[in-house]
Amino acid sequence: MSLPDELPPIAPRSPWLLFKVLFLLVATWFTWGTMTRQWTMSVLHNLHLPIHEAGHLLFTPLGEFMHFLGGSVFQVIFPAAFVVHFARRKEWFSVACVLLWIGESIVDVSYYVGDAYKQELELIGGEHDWAVLLGELDLTHHAEALGNFTFGCGILVMLAGLLWAWQQVFAEGKWIEIKP
Repeated sequence: MSLPDELPPIAPRSPWLLFKVLFLLVATWFTWGTMTRQWTMSVLHNLHLPIHEAGHLLFTPLGEFMHFLGGSVFQVIFPAAFVVHFARRKEWFSVACVLLWIGESIVDVSYYVGDAYKQELELIGGEHDWAVLLGELDLTHHAEALGNFTFGCGILVMLAGLLWAWQQVFAEGKWIEIKP
């Protein structure tokens, strides 16, 4: 069997398909690196930090305990607003990508939780949120285990977002459309 002299041109079904595939290849590498702890801190930590600090301000009226918890809580729930926005528009690929962000944010919090006992992380000032929180609950001695649990939860959310995003790319139909 021989190939025809001229093949029909091919074109992506979506002009964004190549970008999505490239983004997901990087996100897959990034997720793998996070899962295998190739980094000593969250890669997106500097993105999370101002959101975390804003959470302290927002939760301050709810008392001291919520002030300390508010940074981590807001850091994780802030991206949820984007999930709601994209879900209303039925942009499921974007929802899946934001799940990656939420999972990575949970991973970022896990380093902080796990450090509550040793307090070796460099902070920008003030008290160690999770040392205060776990101290109040008499759980400081479980900081490392709680950090590992939180890390696992973050990885699961990242994997769910990553797999869903890949599924959305494949669900767009054929990767290429042959034009006659």
